[in-house]
Amino acid sequence: MQKAVFLYVTFGSHEQAMRAIDCLMAQRLVACANVFATQRGLQWTGASSREGETVVLFKTLQERAADAVHFLQDLHGFDIPCISQANVEVTDSFGEWLYKECA
Repeated sequence: MQKAVFLYVTFGSHEQAMRAIDCLMAQRLVACANVFATQRGLQWTGASSREGETVVLFKTLQERAADAVHFLQDLHGFDIPCISQANVEVTDSFGEWLYKECA
């Protein structure tokens, strides 16, 4: 097994999510991403709401994760974006592919 990083990020729309994916992949900060349409319940400035959002699971290397997070913070449209990071272990073949695509 090899080490990798998965970044869980929420976006207000599918279009915002796809722009972020395209930008991060073009800069080789991530190798791939999975996109999920979902619903959120949110408490914000004293009011609650329910609306759609898009979740993206970005896959990258440990040495590229900080740059990817900084890029996402600058690119993101939310005042307080949900960007979380999980250090994971992946199969050797997937880890080698990640390294090749992000190096």
